[in-house]
Amino acid sequence: MNPSKYVVFEGPDLAGKTTVAKEVKLWLCKEHGIDSVYAPQPGSTALGAHLRHVIKHEERIEIGLETEAMLFALDQMAFVENIALAAIDSGKWILSDRNNFVSALVYQTINGVKASRLDGFYATIPTPKIDTIFLLQVQQEKIAPRASSREKKWDRYESNTEFMAKVFDAYDRLQEEHHDRLSRIARNCIPIDATRDVQVVLEEIKEHLFKLL
Repeated sequence: MNPSKYVVFEGPDLAGKTTVAKEVKLWLCKEHGIDSVYAPQPGSTALGAHLRHVIKHEERIEIGLETEAMLFALDQMAFVENIALAAIDSGKWILSDRNNFVSALVYQTINGVKASRLDGFYATIPTPKIDTIFLLQVQQEKIAPRASSREKKWDRYESNTEFMAKVFDAYDRLQEEHHDRLSRIARNCIPIDATRDVQVVLEEIKEHLFKLL
């Protein structure tokens, strides 16, 4: 039996996805001798890295919203071809900081792209079934201390407070509104209260991951 597992950490910006994913990678290696691949989306592929650069540095590209959504879908294909399948073949776990499709159900639909269109963009991509999506939940007002303490520059989404309010609301409704879509791509979707101390959050996530070992 191939020991590889596919785990996604999803949620709003500043929910702690990156921190938790990297801590889980260390824990799997040190405590269980499991090799894993940390794979942020977008950003793990050359296309994804450019898309991330566009977002983070407030660059403008003259394309339509659906074209932009399709680019993220193409990055998903590149992720599958260049990262996911190789990790599975070698028995490594995949620890993904976001999933392009799940994030699109929030960000791209707020931009005006219909979820049914996103279904079409991602339908032909042979993405492996996700074992568990950890949906990190946090209220917008609770992230103010995290926002003020970090050094990185606000991106074009984070700096738009009206847009981000919609993002937090969309993540709150994600499981209810897109239950069938999440069930189609993942075996489990587990909500995690990310307002707590990161170590408490991490311990809860580890308890769930024990079931995959």
